[in-house]
Amino acid sequence: MAKIVFRSKNLMEIESRQQILERRKEIEHNLVAMLKKTKSPFSLEHIKDIIFHEEDNNDMQKIEENSIPLG
Repeated sequence: MAKIVFRSKNLMEIESRQQILERRKEIEHNLVAMLKKTKSPFSLEHIKDIIFHEEDNNDMQKIEENSIPLG
């Protein structure tokens, strides 16, 4: 069975959005797994909030310096 692929800008944008959403889900899953593994007091929502409100390139470094040491 042949697959028909239309080469239009709109279709490529849809494919890109779908790829982005799939990759986002994968990254979020990995982050949650890491938080659980390290028994972090933080959640995925904390990470999203930090990223969304990031003002400086080293904001994540500031979080690490002020966080509870991982055991």
